[in-house]
Amino acid sequence: MILRAIEDVPIKADTQPRPVWDVLFEQQSRLNGAKECWLIPQPAHSALSGEIAARLLPEAFGKFDAGTIRAIALHDAGWSAFDAESIHASRSQTAAKKVAISFVATPPKEALAAWTGSVETALKASPLGGLLVSEHFRTIAQTQANEHPANAKDIAAFIKQEEGRQAKLRPKIGLDLADVEQLVNGLRFCDLLSLYLCSGITQPVELPQQFQQHRFIIAAADSGVYRLQPLPFSDEQTYSFAAVRHPRTREVSSATFLCKITG
Repeated sequence: MILRAIEDVPIKADTQPRPVWDVLFEQQSRLNGAKECWLIPQPAHSALSGEIAARLLPEAFGKFDAGTIRAIALHDAGWSAFDAESIHASRSQTAAKKVAISFVATPPKEALAAWTGSVETALKASPLGGLLVSEHFRTIAQTQANEHPANAKDIAAFIKQEEGRQAKLRPKIGLDLADVEQLVNGLRFCDLLSLYLCSGITQPVELPQQFQQHRFIIAAADSGVYRLQPLPFSDEQTYSFAAVRHPRTREVSSATFLCKITG
């Protein structure tokens, strides 16, 4: 689950950009355990990632075909059961006593199960898309191996599982490693941009991917309006995503957020 503060975060456009993941992790850790916040299910976030992928200029990360875009839109589908359980708890009679749990605080075993389910769902949409999602989570698992020594065996098993899966997929896809890596970077870009928008962060951040020999910088310019440079779209874009209020009130149960991205 992605957590978002109930009140909009004040815009501080004059601050220097920081690495997007550092800011996301700090923000999600700060909200983790909140008694009141917006909940954005991972599948809603990944659906937004797919919308972003569908509108990217092909010269940014290569051309995504329809099946691969669908796979990107499903790249967090494995979280559906976990997030549905969280939403159900937030709607229970004891919801006022419940706290929200961010995806950054999910136990490794649950995360590995969600990643596996996500890869298998993406594969049903597209072999190439499944490969991209597999590599996306394999690299994340590698970075977490040292952070969770108690789960090192499970993480190593997941990495081996995905390496074996990819070895079978690559001959069927027939793309060079460089082309696949470019598309994986595109998936990572869509994932991070979607996470940034969903989380409600407004401060400037830097995404690690590059376009036109520059790393991406995004920051809020106004309420619901963001400036992204360089702009990997043909023109400004408007996206939307749904969120659930935790706990719901008599007046508000859910909301739809709109985000406009300009250059």
